[in-house]
Amino acid sequence: MVIWLLTSIKRNKKVSMKEGNFILSLVVDIVLGYLILNLLLQDKNDLAMLLMGILEYIGYLGFTFQAAIVADMICIATFHSYCIYVYAARLFNIQISGLIALLRLFVGRKYNPLRGGIDSCEYTNQELFVGTVAFTILLLLLPTTVMYYTVFTLFRVLSMLVQYVLAKFIYWVQTLPLYVVSLWLTNSTRVAGNVLIEVVRNDEA
Repeated sequence: MVIWLLTSIKRNKKVSMKEGNFILSLVVDIVLGYLILNLLLQDKNDLAMLLMGILEYIGYLGFTFQAAIVADMICIATFHSYCIYVYAARLFNIQISGLIALLRLFVGRKYNPLRGGIDSCEYTNQELFVGTVAFTILLLLLPTTVMYYTVFTLFRVLSMLVQYVLAKFIYWVQTLPLYVVSLWLTNSTRVAGNVLIEVVRNDEA
């Protein structure tokens, strides 16, 4: 972005509104980063002590840089919950598929992968006994699986929501039209000017 800014200014020999917005947004971003960093350094809480070492120097690059680091830290810190979420989701799907297949066993039916449909089938007593035991085990384990699946799904959704909010805030800070607003507030001629109306007579009429 800095290379683009310098190239554009050198090519156009002036600062356009797009370039001015970028410069002013960058200045506001750095000021916000400095203020947030000082606030964290003054409050000696656990969060400040955790982020102080990481944000001590790179924090002066701007608040959006800090927000990006926080988003990455959240992604790394919640990686284990994401792994458990994937495992719980896969286990939940396997259990549901197993229960559905065993329910067909009790009514004398089975799934035919060649035809892609359900066929009638006669099972022996041994098969019915094994199916009953397996169905009981899967059914009793289902509440535990559902609990893990629900809890870690909520963790996953919460972490994604926080990362989404941080990404939107970074985008909002970087695209805020501060330069245009400042020009409008100062009545600059670059965004406003006088309108001259001249009456032209048509002698031919």
